[in-house]
Amino acid sequence: MHISGATKTYFVAIKTQFSILALVFKVKTLTLKMSLFYECYRMRLVLNIMLKTDLAKPGRIFAFKQIALSIILVLMYALITYIIWGITHFQSVIIGGFVVIIPNVFFALKAFRYAGARSTKKVLESFYSGEKMKMLIMAILTALTFKILTIEPIAFFTSFSLVLVVPLLTSFLFKL
Repeated sequence: MHISGATKTYFVAIKTQFSILALVFKVKTLTLKMSLFYECYRMRLVLNIMLKTDLAKPGRIFAFKQIALSIILVLMYALITYIIWGITHFQSVIIGGFVVIIPNVFFALKAFRYAGARSTKKVLESFYSGEKMKMLIMAILTALTFKILTIEPIAFFTSFSLVLVVPLLTSFLFKL
């Protein structure tokens, strides 16, 4: 495996930091260096797999187009709401939109990690776990919003619903 110059610099920087920690805490440097090298190598392999999976790339791009469209729509709707009703409704629209957008980002990152015939089981598992995680994060954010913040429920749920409908509309707007 070829290690690029940036990766070597990264390894040297981390190796130096752990050498200093080893001196301070009187831990064997050799074991720290070996475990650190292994972890960096493992992370590098995972990143290479994620970045070089060309089969998942179109799905990932499509998902991030949906997210970008959602952000644009929420910001436009928030601006119109601010002009008509004021700051409280504006904040409610922004919060309502991002309560759905944030879990969608996590889902896109989780769901489009694998692709191909050899990893069919991993693709299915990543979609299911991504959807579970998305629902859980959305429920937690919604509960925290109503528990902690003072918002206008109609503006919140209008924006919330708008972002939920965006994936249905983007299939007509963008080609996969």
